[in-house]
Amino acid sequence: WQVEGFPASLSVDLPSGPTVLWRSELRGELDLVPSFIPNSAGSWKAAATDQSGGIYLLDQDGDILWRREFSGNRLSEIFPLSSPGVPGKSMLFNTDEALYQLDESGQAIDEFPIILQPEASTGVLAVDFQQEGIYEFFIPCQNGIYAFAEDGVPLPDWNPLAAPGRFLQPLQHLQTKTDDYLIALNSAGVLHNWKRSGVDHFLPKQLSPTENPIGVETE
Repeated sequence: WQVEGFPASLSVDLPSGPTVLWRSELRGELDLVPSFIPNSAGSWKAAATDQSGGIYLLDQDGDILWRREFSGNRLSEIFPLSSPGVPGKSMLFNTDEALYQLDESGQAIDEFPIILQPEASTGVLAVDFQQEGIYEFFIPCQNGIYAFAEDGVPLPDWNPLAAPGRFLQPLQHLQTKTDDYLIALNSAGVLHNWKRSGVDHFLPKQLSPTENPIGVETE
């Protein structure tokens, strides 16, 4: 792993280029790319999951701080969130079976994990609409789009929000001075664009099916 954006001083005795700083043995092989959890002091911790169904938090020296079990296949990144009332950063991720949010000690927060029935089809989107550290979570499942408040309570009108087709890309969020746009493209190439309330900004539009991720551009 190469960690960018953190100060480091290389020894003159080390060769140039990527260098193994430490190696940590997990119970199983990594399933997806690890995530790095920064802190206010300028250092970081690493969160990783393996094929044995474990999530790990490692310190900057590679020591395993803890391991917790989870169920299902991880579909999302592990997102670090800063929330009022939660020391440090919480870690949000989802599998096809559940949505997880853990604090830095590895304990589940509030009503998490949230069991997803039917299963999720892609990763979760976390949105802080007011930029106050209060998040809402949006996740496509097999029968529509589900959404939850930060404490795990389902949001009205989103559970599920009916959206025919299979979504293999996470939702994307675009915010202007006056409105929010929650954008999704299903595997058949149908583009959806919802307001925060779940009401359409415009009716679904048929585009060409593609496996490429949708892009959002602001002027």
